[in-house]
Amino acid sequence: QLQREGPDGIPEKVVGMLSVSDNLICVADRFTFYFLDRNGHVVKKYAPKDISIVDCNYAINNSAFGYLDDRYLAFPALNIADNSYCIVVHDMEGVDDDRRVKLDFPESNPDGTKNFAYYQHPHVSISGSLVVYNYGYESRVYTVNLQSGERNRYAVPSRYADDEIPEYDGAMDFSAMQRYQYGNPHFMEVLYLPEKDEYVRIILQKSDLSTDTDFETIVDSKQLCLTYMDSSFNVIDEVLLPEKVYNNFD
Repeated sequence: QLQREGPDGIPEKVVGMLSVSDNLICVADRFTFYFLDRNGHVVKKYAPKDISIVDCNYAINNSAFGYLDDRYLAFPALNIADNSYCIVVHDMEGVDDDRRVKLDFPESNPDGTKNFAYYQHPHVSISGSLVVYNYGYESRVYTVNLQSGERNRYAVPSRYADDEIPEYDGAMDFSAMQRYQYGNPHFMEVLYLPEKDEYVRIILQKSDLSTDTDFETIVDSKQLCLTYMDSSFNVIDEVLLPEKVYNNFD
């Protein structure tokens, strides 16, 4: 059980977890990593400077941490100074300095200045040294290899959603941004399936906002789609999931 106060306390909202070993788990809030043993005792803390950890908020973005070579913690972050994104590689043994690997802005928003309301941050998944990331407002998938530095981008179109959604130009208030969110598709994170050497992505399709319906009906009308890709991110298949069976509240 995690503690809120005291020497083993994690006072802020938890935004991510990672099992490091049989006796060590990493828990993060937006600014600090806590390493706990199996008894819940904090044995180490790590607070990176000048960045904000990109969290795991399913309504906005979903990003995971990675653990490389039984030594390096890798995680997505926002550079506070210029609002750019990167992967921070931290040496758990404290020998190497932190390394920051830039994440490119997407093709539809090359300098990162466009406004997509809740969909600004990237989705990030880390499999070994390969970082796979995408943005909720377009269908493309991006990769960067943390060892070689090789970068790639892939067109991953869907039969059930446009490749890009329009920029948000409404008021910065909750109800207006929520309407924008449900009136457009959301391209969720790309997950690796190691037993098949394939990838899968969930797309939340847009709702029909042309009629005056209540919020619950709008949420219910958002259908889920699974896009299956091979190891080179070529689309293998797409499957529409049955309506009103799965929780699609993103």
